[in-house]
Amino acid sequence: MTNPQELAATRTAEVIRLLIGVPLFVIGVGFWNDLLSGLALSRTAMSLISWGGLMLAGGGIYLTGEAGAELIGQRDQTSDPLWKRLLHLIALLAFIGVLLALTVLLRRAFTGRWL
Repeated sequence: MTNPQELAATRTAEVIRLLIGVPLFVIGVGFWNDLLSGLALSRTAMSLISWGGLMLAGGGIYLTGEAGAELIGQRDQTSDPLWKRLLHLIALLAFIGVLLALTVLLRRAFTGRWL
């Protein structure tokens, strides 16, 4: 049997690890994306508030994408006719396209570069 205090301490450590790890991971992915996009890694390019806003917006878009893809994928059954499955595929691809366009617009809004 484990002690309830040990369980609480373990749970607290896991929550702290999650609260520190997830933002660091998201920031790391953002920096990696910038480097692959050819942008220079410069602190003066954007303020920290803009970076934070962009990372939060990206996370929100990701969560929206996960929820939408799950919703569209739930309705797809292998026993459905081909036209219905194709309709689900088109809906999924259109949803991904909208999310990509929204990501580009948000990035341009936060960086101030519209053209």
